Amino acid sequence: MISIIGAGPSGSYLAYLLAKKGEKVRLFEEHKVIGKPVQCTGIITSSVEDLIKIKKDILVNKFYLVRVYSPDGEFVDVKLKGDNIFDRAKFDQYLAEMAVDKGAEICLGEKYLDFKNNEIITNKRKSKTDFLVGADGPLSAVAKTNGLFINRKFVTGLQARIKAKVSDDHYEVYLGKGYFGWSVPEDSNVTRLGFIANFNPKSLFESYLKKMNGAIVEYQSGIIPVYDNKVITSKERAFLGKKPLGKKNVFLTGDAATFVKATTYGGILQGMLASEELCKAILEDENYDKLWRKRIGKDLWLHLKLRNKLDKMDDEKYNELIKLVKKEKIRKILNEYDRDFVSKMVISLILKEPRFLKFVL
Repeated sequence: MISIIGAGPSGSYLAYLLAKKGEKVRLFEEHKVIGKPVQCTGIITSSVEDLIKIKKDILVNKFYLVRVYSPDGEFVDVKLKGDNIFDRAKFDQYLAEMAVDKGAEICLGEKYLDFKNNEIITNKRKSKTDFLVGADGPLSAVAKTNGLFINRKFVTGLQARIKAKVSDDHYEVYLGKGYFGWSVPEDSNVTRLGFIANFNPKSLFESYLKKMNGAIVEYQSGIIPVYDNKVITSKERAFLGKKPLGKKNVFLTGDAATFVKATTYGGILQGMLASEELCKAILEDENYDKLWRKRIGKDLWLHLKLRNKLDKMDDEKYNELIKLVKKEKIRKILNEYDRDFVSKMVISLILKEPRFLKFVL
């Protein structure tokens, strides 16, 4: 038996992969409805289409252009291969349905409490399991009860669905000292407006809400983990002194493992890719830590380094960055590479325009 805590994208996708291989899988979700409450913008690059087939009824909009603003109001348009914006609740439910179709069992309204002697304790039962996977979000109870929740850092995102007249053929990103913002239209009348800031994100949010002459339909705020390249994602690496904390049968994936891009704070794709590696680790008894680091570790680390650099930049530097990006040779590189896999993109940018070095080093 493989028990997965959390029916978000990472947990449900892992359940699907394992069940497809004939494994007995039980997926626990503390909420009675999968995907609720929503705490995500729901935008994913076209790379997700390499993993699953996208159903039209979960797709809200698709973008081939992003407009990036500097603090002085300058902007640059960057072409995209096709970013998907999903109804996040329907997206989660779709992945859970995929898992059920392959034989996984879903336990709704069942909250994980503890894990002792290979036995899961929930608010409804105790049950034996061979493997336990925490896909239960930033404040992972699985991580906390198994010695894997160490030195975590978080940022808070303030987002809401806004009723306002907007152009629905592109989405917008707002850059400035200590903040990162976005407006992602569902259609020409509703957009998802959000900010993450080192200071007061509420003041920025309210300022842009006023500019848009918008009205709040629904808040969708939540905390976001900051990726830590020293994160412990399984008990095979977790030690207390010289004694191992337990057998290598407890693992983390998705937000529970801090698998989030620090530049844009998105992590759906990274969590799903890690779940593919975790499936392999469980089925083939391989080292999960080595597998996910090889697959997504380098890019997550580089996203973190870029975020650390961006957080130190003032408005003048952001204005300079946007002017640099407006060059045709730079936009051509940005159009060519997927931002989820930023390492190749950064190398090409530096080779084409050495002035990018001061924004990276």
